[in-house]
Amino acid sequence: LSDADNDKVMVIVNEDGSETIVTKHIAENGEHQAILPGSATIKMIDNHKEFTDTKGHWGEESINFVAGRELYQGVGDGRFDTEGTMTRAMLVTVLYRLEGETETDYEHNFNDVADDQWYADSVAWANANNIVKGIAEDSFDPDAFVTREQVATILYRYAQYLDMSTHHKGELTQFDDHHEVSDWAKEAKSWAVGAGIITGKPGNILDAAGDATRTEVAVILQRLIELMVK
Repeated sequence: LSDADNDKVMVIVNEDGSETIVTKHIAENGEHQAILPGSATIKMIDNHKEFTDTKGHWGEESINFVAGRELYQGVGDGRFDTEGTMTRAMLVTVLYRLEGETETDYEHNFNDVADDQWYADSVAWANANNIVKGIAEDSFDPDAFVTREQVATILYRYAQYLDMSTHHKGELTQFDDHHEVSDWAKEAKSWAVGAGIITGKPGNILDAAGDATRTEVAVILQRLIELMVK
């Protein structure tokens, strides 16, 4: 499939006429590639989202990418919150949306995740599939910020859940602060660097313990989806 407008997103046209966005879809130079659930009727639509705080931002392309696929939503008042910090609840929700938010019967025992919370199904799904576990048996800590090395670890588990190849390995010692990567995160971080999903920050650092912003995770997710599809 080709289309001159790379800003458009692919949708599946269902038998009842409703449309489902294809989240695992990329476009390069007008050429489109996607992962589909089987034979399907598809079309391209303009699903561009306008935010007041993204124009000219370094991550604008990736923000448009994730927002157009409705993996992210704004925070209100027309804002994306480019420098806002990603929380555990936000991250599992984005991954759940990437998987199509399939209905599940997953349950959890977290006292801090009420069933009527917007992230409840996402938390249950991520926990049941060993993508993101609780910080304790009865606590998920949904509002806790995620660090860059935690993002790498969560995406590494997500890739394994999808049976993706995780053989890519990058050399962490190329970064000046490689010694600051936690031991439990080194394998995942090495994979993320080797796969090109996570790159260094200015100053040739990984900033492994730094909190990940919504924009940083948007960029990482775009790279991950490109890896999936290609």
